[in-house]
Amino acid sequence: RLDVYTDSDRTILFGTKTLTLTDKEDFRYLYWANVIGGGGTTEAISGTVSNPTDATAFAEVRGMSRPVDVSGSDVIYAAIGDDVVKLETDGSMTDKGTLSTSTGPVYFADNGSKIILVDGDKGWSIVSDTVAEITDGDFPSDPTGCTYQDGYFMVNEDGTDNWYISDTDDPTSWPGDYASAEGHGDNISRLMSDGRHVWLFGFKTFQVWYNSGDATFPFDRVEGATKKIGLGAEASLAEDEGTFFWFTDNRRVAMSHGFDAIFISTPQIEYNYGNYATVSDAVGMARTQEGHQLYTITFPTENATWEYNATTGFWHELESIENERWRSNCYTYFNDKHYTGDFELSNIYEIDTDTYTDNGQVVKRIRTSNEIWAGGNTIFFGGLEVIGETGVANENTPGDDPQMTLEWSNDGGRTWETSVSVDWGTYQNYTARTVFRRLGRARRR
Repeated sequence: RLDVYTDSDRTILFGTKTLTLTDKEDFRYLYWANVIGGGGTTEAISGTVSNPTDATAFAEVRGMSRPVDVSGSDVIYAAIGDDVVKLETDGSMTDKGTLSTSTGPVYFADNGSKIILVDGDKGWSIVSDTVAEITDGDFPSDPTGCTYQDGYFMVNEDGTDNWYISDTDDPTSWPGDYASAEGHGDNISRLMSDGRHVWLFGFKTFQVWYNSGDATFPFDRVEGATKKIGLGAEASLAEDEGTFFWFTDNRRVAMSHGFDAIFISTPQIEYNYGNYATVSDAVGMARTQEGHQLYTITFPTENATWEYNATTGFWHELESIENERWRSNCYTYFNDKHYTGDFELSNIYEIDTDTYTDNGQVVKRIRTSNEIWAGGNTIFFGGLEVIGETGVANENTPGDDPQMTLEWSNDGGRTWETSVSVDWGTYQNYTARTVFRRLGRARRR
């Protein structure tokens, strides 16, 4: 909480609130990360992709699998550039195969021990730690999504409303069995399973299917579960604990609710989306960390990242200090840690709330207040006090204490005064006060 006080009174400047279209408040809460594997950074532990000095060392982490069992041990697989690599619990990486593409999202699905992955061009299987292209003649061309449910691996075929199922628990064998999502004549962009239901997402609609056990094709559409809410960015779809999040065809963000969806983006957030020239490349990921369910969406062309906290209902922006967007590009939970892949550096990071750098870079957190106005009368600002947790500075680097910097504008944010910095409390100084004094006067600030 920030309090601003004049010579005669004291006013809460802002606390926690939901932003509206006219608000000037802004909350940039930058998550932070440690490198746990990747190419050529100072915080990387043992293991990189093979030949880390080649172009692969500066490639996009395009997607990561969930943990699967290989010879009695959990591992994950990641697509980095055109390489598929295996990551083990000790952080070591092993190159396992090569894809036919090197950019764009890669999606994974598994049955606990076997994996299918699709890159928009071909499908690949990982069985017994071996990566192989799926060559079955009945496997569809240009698959853009995959999932697994009830013994079936499933994919959709790009540019059609068809989706296919594999033979039982075999991502390499496809009998040619498929169904069409004919509800509204919408091609399928992605498909994803939740419990006993398969959600099919098109550009203009989504529909939900269930396993009916039918002898011809085992899945049927759930009656009344076809909705005119589309998937506006293929890679924006993400799932966490049975909840789907996605960027819609009308530039809003939706969250699943039963067999329906609710919109979670606010008018102010949607105003920003409406000003973006390109939104079709948006990338989403979802996770629950320390009791907060979070959906993160990045717009690569616009160099912007937003995050929704479904637990509190609030939005904030995310940035890495050297980029306007956050470095994170994909996500998985593995080895009791939250892992995320870099969008250009081949690194895989741990998202850790006890780490105070972002891949070795300074973490900068920004909170912008709404405007103070007293009906055109002059306000004398005796000072501003920031009330929060102090004394949590870096124990290992004495003198490297956090700083609080204040900037203010007297003309609605068009120009800003020279910034002023004060200490945010040295290590274990829990009673420290953070006060900015003698801030002058203005009719609006």
